[in-house]
Amino acid sequence: MKEETIDTHSKALRINLDPRWYGTFAEIGAGQEVVRWFFRVGGAAGTIAKSISAYDMKVSDAIYGHAERYVSRGRLQAMLDHEFDLDVERLCKERGDNTSFFAFADTVVARSYRGGHEFHGWMGIKFQSRVHDQPSQIVMHLRMLDAEASLQQEALGIVGVNLCYGAFFLSHVPEQLIESLLDKLTTGRVEIDLLEFTGIEFRNVDNRIMALKLVQLGLSGAAMFGPNREVLQPSDELHNKAVLVERGSFRPTTHVNINMLESALAKFKQDPGCADKQILPLMELTMRNLLAGGTDVDRRDFLARAELLAACGMTVLISDYFEYHRLAAYLSWRTKERIGVVLGLPSVSELFDEKYYAELPGGILENFGRLFKNDLKIYVYPLQRHLGDELQTIHTLKVNPELQLVAFLATRRRSNLRTMIRRLFLFAALVLITTTSGFAQDNDIDAAMKKAMENANKPASKADMKKLEQQAKAQNDQMEAENKAEEAKQKAAAQAVVDVKGPVSLPDWTPQVPQFTPSGPPARKLVDGEPKVIQTGTSPVSPEALCDAWDKFSNPKFSHERTGSEINHSADLFVSFRNGEDGSAVRLEAERKAGANVTHVTISSPLPLPSPAAQSN
Repeated sequence: MKEETIDTHSKALRINLDPRWYGTFAEIGAGQEVVRWFFRVGGAAGTIAKSISAYDMKVSDAIYGHAERYVSRGRLQAMLDHEFDLDVERLCKERGDNTSFFAFADTVVARSYRGGHEFHGWMGIKFQSRVHDQPSQIVMHLRMLDAEASLQQEALGIVGVNLCYGAFFLSHVPEQLIESLLDKLTTGRVEIDLLEFTGIEFRNVDNRIMALKLVQLGLSGAAMFGPNREVLQPSDELHNKAVLVERGSFRPTTHVNINMLESALAKFKQDPGCADKQILPLMELTMRNLLAGGTDVDRRDFLARAELLAACGMTVLISDYFEYHRLAAYLSWRTKERIGVVLGLPSVSELFDEKYYAELPGGILENFGRLFKNDLKIYVYPLQRHLGDELQTIHTLKVNPELQLVAFLATRRRSNLRTMIRRLFLFAALVLITTTSGFAQDNDIDAAMKKAMENANKPASKADMKKLEQQAKAQNDQMEAENKAEEAKQKAAAQAVVDVKGPVSLPDWTPQVPQFTPSGPPARKLVDGEPKVIQTGTSPVSPEALCDAWDKFSNPKFSHERTGSEINHSADLFVSFRNGEDGSAVRLEAERKAGANVTHVTISSPLPLPSPAAQSN
């Protein structure tokens, strides 16, 4: 039976008053927010052998060894191992017969005055569950969701106390331990997307069940585990990879499931957006599928599916994102590379079922707008229900006549925003209009929509609908032709800027890059269709230190922005400045891969395009 929720103060005090536990707290990055609770409630001398916060990188490296990234699982493990071993070495002879030693550690990046970071961290505890026992360990990755640094620090302290209390008093009921991590918190403040139990105390724990529990409780929207059954941290696994996802029940995994993924993967690799990119295929199980209309998951059934997927060498994603646009948003937040989704024909039919989008203000239109926002691609596997039946494909799929235009848009490559908006207006009118003339100009849309609303309740004949579909398709073709012509014109203008002869230089106010070794002189180049001056090179200085140096460049007439990410032992950071007087701008990109000794530097400055009037001439 689950214990009644205990407040954070009472948990810390109970630990302090229990003579069994004695150890070290080591915290880096967001203050000593966990150990602060144990000092605050009193009796800390009975629990805390040492409290340490090695903020300086050189100091941290001297204690725990060199690390490429300081907010990482590797650094956390080094902290836990070092502090636990040190406690046992120093204190075992004196008090080892009546003490269970522990080491708690966290390494976190919280909101700073500069901003620009993902607010996340690693936290863990290594402990003896009884005197002279082999150590057990709990490790987790968490994201702090509060907007203010003080609230993030508060949440970090609470979840840290909850982890310690769970390790000491709930290790025999790990699922209850997971539930207790949210005591005095909500899922709106903390997300935990990896939780791993290891050691003798947890020898019978299957971490895949624990991953499932995280999603089931709402502690995370998704969890991931690999073919060797280990739990994975999704952001690390997805970072800088192209991702291909197949959703299914996999009950069991069939030859068709495997063939769907392999066939789509072959097509996916041919996509220019996947050239020279690492591709991560995923098999996705949704909570809705696992619950199967009930209130709890059949654990044996889940593990049977997981074992078969593992035997097939698959990485598995468990998600609470039944709507595909939510899955797309989750993936695109964690990778900037191409995303593909593999669907069977029955699933495509469900994609056009409006009942799934009743909670979206824009209904099915908003769904497709979100789904294809980042140029996501869908690969549709054909269907033959019985031997001798006609093969059904995306081209033979029958959709509600009112959604034909949506089907048309969904199968087209996403064009620019202006064209998409015009298409959506056309579709909205198409659904409502019963008898009206075709749309000859953009100015006609308001009048057509008004008339459509007036006639919304009148039934439309098949002939009317057919005529409107033809008119809408003609308008769409015309818009696409205009759009292609405009894109070609802009591309030619941009190329003309790049082809200009003469000296090339960055703005004279561009900040200096410490210890920068250029790979060549600045050059004009097209980058994603935009003409820029580009200067590349390397520096032995870390990306963060390079960006810090640029941050010091101060002038009231310049706007300043710093962004980037530090994931999977790699850093990719950006600093940009814009001159408010003449509009000139420069941007620094500092990237260092995991294990590398140099930072690759790109300095860029956009070149102005000629005015539309000049382009016309």
